Amino acid sequence: EPAYMHSFGMSEYYLVLMEFPLRVNPLRLALSSEPFIRRYRWQPERGTVITVIDKRSGGIAARAQAPPCFAFHHINAFEEDGNIVLDLLCYRDAGIIEELRLARLRSGHAVKPVGQLTRFRVPLGGSTVDQPTTIDPMRLGAIEFELPRIDYERRAGRKHRLVWGTGQ
Repeated sequence: EPAYMHSFGMSEYYLVLMEFPLRVNPLRLALSSEPFIRRYRWQPERGTVITVIDKRSGGIAARAQAPPCFAFHHINAFEEDGNIVLDLLCYRDAGIIEELRLARLRSGHAVKPVGQLTRFRVPLGGSTVDQPTTIDPMRLGAIEFELPRIDYERRAGRKHRLVWGTGQ
């Protein structure tokens, strides 16, 4: 079943794809009259799969398995000490999608941002498609926000120190 993917990470030499456990059966897409996003199902038992693709060769450079999470926006990716470091805003699950439904927003209910700045370190080399490395995310702070930004002009694909966004 295809996974939901809204954005991706990119360092100088690698692309980073995150397959969250929000999955859709292709037949549901074709045969259901539900809104598109309602055809997806949260399947936490699948975990989150991170695939690192070498931009030079097009081959898979690393694959990692992480606990289930969900994200809309990758912040940045960079190489450091034989790892791909990937920063994004993570949610525990895909419940934020329901929070952002138009009817709910129009009703005046406040959207509770629960995205947390999270860092994943994926070791380059040693893992394969069949034998992904198991990794744990690291929370970088307790501030909840969305629409993250860095100084992309100078820091995209490189190590960064600051992230900002919007929150309550």
